Amino acid sequence: MIHKNTMVRPRFPRLVLVLVLPFFIVSCYRADPTVTMVREEPDAAPVTLTMWVRTPETVPLLTESIGRFHQQNPNITINLVEFSADAYPGVLKQAMETRTLPDIFQMHNSAPLARMVSLNHVQFLNSHFSAGFTSQFDPASWWEGSTTVNDLIYVWPDRSFRRGSLFLYTNNQVVQQFGLDPANPPTTWEQLIAQSMGINRQSAGNIAGLTLGFTSEWFNQRLLFQWATTANPYGVPAEHLPGMLINWTTGNLFDSTGLDPAVALFQSLIQSGAMDPDFLGQSRSSALAKWLQGRAGFLVDGSWRLQELLRDHPDLDFTLSYLPGYQGNLALWGVEGGSQNGFAVSRNSPYPQQSVKFFEFLTRDYYPLLLRNSVDLTPIPALNGQKNLYGSDHFFRLVQLTEGNTHVLPSPLLRNPGNIETLNRFAARTISPLLGNALRDFFLANNYRLTGYFTDYQTQLTANLEQAIQEVQQTGFTVNATDWVFPDWNPFQDYQ
Repeated sequence: MIHKNTMVRPRFPRLVLVLVLPFFIVSCYRADPTVTMVREEPDAAPVTLTMWVRTPETVPLLTESIGRFHQQNPNITINLVEFSADAYPGVLKQAMETRTLPDIFQMHNSAPLARMVSLNHVQFLNSHFSAGFTSQFDPASWWEGSTTVNDLIYVWPDRSFRRGSLFLYTNNQVVQQFGLDPANPPTTWEQLIAQSMGINRQSAGNIAGLTLGFTSEWFNQRLLFQWATTANPYGVPAEHLPGMLINWTTGNLFDSTGLDPAVALFQSLIQSGAMDPDFLGQSRSSALAKWLQGRAGFLVDGSWRLQELLRDHPDLDFTLSYLPGYQGNLALWGVEGGSQNGFAVSRNSPYPQQSVKFFEFLTRDYYPLLLRNSVDLTPIPALNGQKNLYGSDHFFRLVQLTEGNTHVLPSPLLRNPGNIETLNRFAARTISPLLGNALRDFFLANNYRLTGYFTDYQTQLTANLEQAIQEVQQTGFTVNATDWVFPDWNPFQDYQ
């Protein structure tokens, strides 16, 4: 397992950390971490912790664990509040602006940890963990800029950092009706078009070949980007770097080489009748319902959808496979260590000790549920090795697929920890309209000539990074664009 964050360490001996780091954080991030160093009195008075969650696939599992936690700790009540994935970024932004974040909240890539720390929104948790607690995790779980800043832990990882993205789901009963073999789903763009078009024509338009929902900005760009990697692997998308296709060998933030072929694929799917004609106006939930009802043969959706299918539709006959690719190439996905869906404790919360007590309970109780319910791997290798905990053959298949096309990417933080502030300032700059929304608007207008738009988008991204680097340099940090260049990067391997 890769844990490159070991290259990023404070300049002070560990024995001096307790004395030195609080002052270092104050000077760099204008925070007062001494509050988190104070332990509360033993749990006696009733305490209620509000917890915000944005991942629907984990809500039932968290709810189950919360029930058992309260039985063992009757004085601590966890009030779980669920948000939709689309609504959460706006809710989080408003809570940050008004400083009304709850006790525990789930992180989101629109508000990177470095920015949270710099704005004094989160507490570091080291002093509250039990002795030896963190050593059981994969070392890459504690990753600079994702779960840690300057070797201080701010985020408890809710699952493994190695997580797949989009896949092809085949409704086996539907495709068999039209003479297709569900054991051999389409692997190329040509096969996807031909098989989907055949289903549509043979059913006289009553059954779509391929369906998906295209009303979520993040999903739209993710699908386009992953398909683009099959035409050009040197530009891999990642959840922690939204809106970018970084070619790490050159540092190009938006290598658009594969995008024109991917757009042409959308055009072919739409104009041939292979694609569900309703896809531009339907949500992912609507597309799923249509596929479940037998009104579509193929569905593109996320790895997170598997748990829902196994839980709510145990008798469904379906197959999970890679997205079909250009000439059968893999659709790649990039990850970093740490956790993109982890939980932090608000700086406003007076209960960091109770929050960490809850996190340690979830580590024992909730992590096995991830495996049993076929949701995800955990950050603890020893637990993942217990194959008897795996809930289904489909989940085992998902693990195999994820291991095949998901790789750890380089990071400018690995080369220079000063880039925490670079990423902080870079993330604060946005491009309007967002790429996924613009993509939908182009398709609605039957416009598939997007080369000029992609060029403008790349120019804005590059300008934003250049401005961020200049601002950080003016504060005294030695950072530059070469921190983003890794000539030895291979998109088909974990970055070593």
